[in-house]
Amino acid sequence: MIATALRPAGTVRSRVLLPLWIVTVFISALLVFSVQPMFAKMVLPLLGGSPAVWSTSLVFFQGMLLAGYLYAHCSATLLTPARQAMLHLGLLAAATFVLPITVGLDTVPPTDGPILWLLGYMFVCVGLPFFTLSANAPLLQCWFARTGHPASADPYFLYAASNLGSMLALLGYPFVIERVLDVHEQSSVWASGFLALMLLAAGCAAFIWRESATPAADRAGPAADAAPVTWLMRGRWVTLAAVPSALLVGVTAHISVDVAAVPLLWVVPLALYLLTFALVFARRPLIRHEWIVLLLPCCIVLLAALFWLRLSLWISVPLHLIAFFAMTMMCHGELARLRPPASQATEFYLLMSLGGVIGGALSALLAPAVFKSVLEYPLAIVLACLLRPARASESSWRAYALDIALPLLLIATARSSAPLLLLPKAVQPAAVFVLLCVLAIAAFSFQARPLRFALGVAAVLSFVPGRAATDVQPLLQLRSFFGVHRVTLDQGGAVHVLTHGRTIHGMQHTDPARRREPMSYYTAGSPLGQSLAARIGGLRRDRIGVVGLGAGAAACHRRPGEDWVFYEIDPLVRHIARDTPYFTYLADCAPDSPIEMGDARLTLKKTPNASYDVLVIDAFSSDAIPIHLLTREAVALYLDKVRDGGIVMLHISNRYLRLLPIIARIAAAGGLEIRAQTHRPPPGEGWPSQWVVLARREADLGPLARDERWQRPVVDPTAPLWTDSFSNILDALKH
Repeated sequence: MIATALRPAGTVRSRVLLPLWIVTVFISALLVFSVQPMFAKMVLPLLGGSPAVWSTSLVFFQGMLLAGYLYAHCSATLLTPARQAMLHLGLLAAATFVLPITVGLDTVPPTDGPILWLLGYMFVCVGLPFFTLSANAPLLQCWFARTGHPASADPYFLYAASNLGSMLALLGYPFVIERVLDVHEQSSVWASGFLALMLLAAGCAAFIWRESATPAADRAGPAADAAPVTWLMRGRWVTLAAVPSALLVGVTAHISVDVAAVPLLWVVPLALYLLTFALVFARRPLIRHEWIVLLLPCCIVLLAALFWLRLSLWISVPLHLIAFFAMTMMCHGELARLRPPASQATEFYLLMSLGGVIGGALSALLAPAVFKSVLEYPLAIVLACLLRPARASESSWRAYALDIALPLLLIATARSSAPLLLLPKAVQPAAVFVLLCVLAIAAFSFQARPLRFALGVAAVLSFVPGRAATDVQPLLQLRSFFGVHRVTLDQGGAVHVLTHGRTIHGMQHTDPARRREPMSYYTAGSPLGQSLAARIGGLRRDRIGVVGLGAGAAACHRRPGEDWVFYEIDPLVRHIARDTPYFTYLADCAPDSPIEMGDARLTLKKTPNASYDVLVIDAFSSDAIPIHLLTREAVALYLDKVRDGGIVMLHISNRYLRLLPIIARIAAAGGLEIRAQTHRPPPGEGWPSQWVVLARREADLGPLARDERWQRPVVDPTAPLWTDSFSNILDALKH
């Protein structure tokens, strides 16, 4: 009689229960993956806008996700559902005491070893809210499996809904949230969403409490005992989760180092990563796993063949993302195929999260300390090939011997590129292309056997076309939190070149008679040389600050009696410019000039106002521009640091970004005088560059105000006004 009386109510509960769970999981995922770019953007100015901030943030969030999954697994194993619900609601309530999430912009991080500081700072600011949110997905699925709902036997579709919400949050951040709200408003909205989630979680908990009070006879029977999980299977879960995580860190760093460390370039790979989860764990996958397994070799071989080529941004980025999506789909598809019954779901998620942390930590934390170049991304690609399901099952010793011997032959061919140097220069590119095609086709033919295919792809990746057909070899290669720095000998041994990533940051003649001649962007006829020449005669400017050291070329514009101060965030750059024999600008021209270490805005804040006649901001040339140095507040700080009558110069040469409209808008909003010059020197007399001069009054510009080479840019009133709390890289991308 009691069961009969409860049946209609149970039907109503069944209709409400599924939407409630889906909405709760969806909103939880929205919060989890909107706080990541939001907080990373908040903390980015403290560390000079380095792309490594996002890589380190990924590791932190993966670690907290692992901690949340561990808590979910332990509570599901040790506590009744009702007690689980009480504990989790208590943790959610405790997390509200650290809301809204904020970052102290006066905080000064260390310049040496900032990774551990950043991890600790993130733990204090956002650790507890993220921990509680990260446990929501496995806990809610565990609770749903106990509700007796018809779909409760296989609750993995909730994981797909969770990842769909995560993907929408990530894509919505750069395209909607970041363009509408500043970071303070974002934090307030996020806190409101967290409170709404608490109410939804309380609704789910009410169902669990009611189910716990229902007599056992009126509830659905327990699922049949699942087969025990072997340690081999656990290892496969961890590995299949670790490789995509390492790929995520690698591809993100690879595509962001040449543009800017901004949420747009962070969230697209992460959104694709989460989309693969949503696709493979859906009840009816839109993309069959077998299709991905078949198409994967084509994507990987194409990526490997073009990996080291200097392609256009609009070609290379989609290529990397497509290959990343295919590799991640394959690994996550294998995870979905090997998933256990619902009763073992929390352990499955825990081990998946452990794999994610291992892969991310190896790529973001260990690799920079072990490798002098960015090898972790190619290595992750090779490991993904190794995890591809085998299509050939031959297990004889001959087959295994060929798995090693054939790729070794390819590697020997790839590395034996010396004969290419004997060919005429006009023929070398075609020869490189032909050899690259041969290597790629050979690697593709190995696809039936994972080990042979992985080593074949390694052979293609070991062939570096840019170096195979040239005599440019690195003299020095060092790596720090901020990237990889190389010193090479170019122009037949006549010039030392400093590069960071793919961008040249300094050049110097090796001929002692010409060592004091600034090169590239800093020649005597460059905009920098023109503006500093204006201090001769009646307009004396003898206190000069330079943000961005590079090779130190600007120092050779120093004149006797002048005081110069340099600002640099990367200790390796200081070491290369000051302590190695490859660049002697500082030693020759400014041996006593101090170099202030740290983020420019933080160190400039400590500098007394009116300290400089000229302040040069040289930090925007192509790779990973620090956006926080190009906001309204930053420009105001620069003007505070120059004396009455002083000027601020900004070097804004950039391959991918149009920065002049941004600066012109800031100057107009601040009532400043602005002049800009796009310098195109004759061949052999420097490099093209774009510079901007800012001053309080036109008279402060001196001769530059009458120089026709310096023009007042037209201010676009529709151009965005970047501030510390509001900026978006989409506004500056060149089309």
